[in-house]
Amino acid sequence: MDCFRAFFLVFALSCPRSGAAESSLLTLPDTIRKMWRESPITAELETQVSLAEKDIWRRFLPNEPEISLQKDETDLSRTYQISLTTGFPGKAFAYSKVDRAALARQKAELAAKKQELASVVTQAYIECAVAQSTVQIREKALGDIETFLQTLKARRGVTQSERLSLELETRQARRDLLEAKDQREVGCRKFASLVPNAENEISSLPLPDDLDSSLLAEMGPLNADELRAAATIEMADATASVAGWSQAPNLTFSLGRKFVPSDPSSDDEARGHVYGVSLTLPLFYPFHESVESRREKSQALLEKNTARLQKTQISAERQEAAKAFARNKNVLRDIRSKDLPMGLALLESSYSAYRAGQLGYAEMALSRRTLTDLRLKDVELRSLILNARLRCLEVCE
Repeated sequence: MDCFRAFFLVFALSCPRSGAAESSLLTLPDTIRKMWRESPITAELETQVSLAEKDIWRRFLPNEPEISLQKDETDLSRTYQISLTTGFPGKAFAYSKVDRAALARQKAELAAKKQELASVVTQAYIECAVAQSTVQIREKALGDIETFLQTLKARRGVTQSERLSLELETRQARRDLLEAKDQREVGCRKFASLVPNAENEISSLPLPDDLDSSLLAEMGPLNADELRAAATIEMADATASVAGWSQAPNLTFSLGRKFVPSDPSSDDEARGHVYGVSLTLPLFYPFHESVESRREKSQALLEKNTARLQKTQISAERQEAAKAFARNKNVLRDIRSKDLPMGLALLESSYSAYRAGQLGYAEMALSRRTLTDLRLKDVELRSLILNARLRCLEVCE
């Protein structure tokens, strides 16, 4: 076997296989779950959900009782009184619908924030993983060029233009490698700053072809914007339905004990109970309460229709992301099944033709760069697929 065929076999076997599993301490699903588990944002939102769950039954509790002391200097009487204010009968039951909608909105906000955290950490993960894969490809490409350069120098009949061309190609490959290393340093540093205690786990991050089904099930079928829009519509419906109850008056019940001296010269006192019930009379309802009720209902309907428009826009964006996902999936499949094997075959035939003097150095070098570009395209497509998946979730097929 001559030196050129040996070099080709080394080049083909040394190139990383696109999409192959790599050993790593931290995968993308692990990273997302780690972010959800250790982020203080999700912890506080879970607290908000827990508090909102209790608001439903707290609605039926009256306001804090008020204790008062009244003293009349004319007859030296004293009155001790406790007052309790509660909503108009039926108001608490009506507003329990709003409380349930508020709970649903709080849960939607938690799910939306988890998706946003997943998107942020995935972007950082992709930057680091893509940069790491690019460095590996650039290192192998440079190593292959340097190996071929040594082989070419030992060959007789090599022209000066061929040597210069290979020298220039080597210098450019070194520049590309240096740029890839800089991108890796910046991207992986950003990733380490986002993920707690990940500094020692990012030496090699595998770049998957897609998110796994278990993680997608945890994220749910709707993206963050859709979750918020749906929760806004539900809250607006609930608010509009109870707008008439919002201006209903409160009831105040009071119970007291009155002490009245029977004789100013003695310590004897007459005692008696004091009872009271107060209710605001809506005499000016057409000018105050009804206006506020209509204003509240109008604002709720405005928010509902705005959210519907947002859902329409979000749905179009999800469909666009789904098409990009499917398109890039097909391209990636074609590259792996057809383009990469063709690139390897082209490289071998180019070396054979160059060795036989049927092709010049430029054509042979072009076949090598084509294969490297295909491997870089494989990495780029995987990053695009992951980004599209985060936008369309289960819509992507």
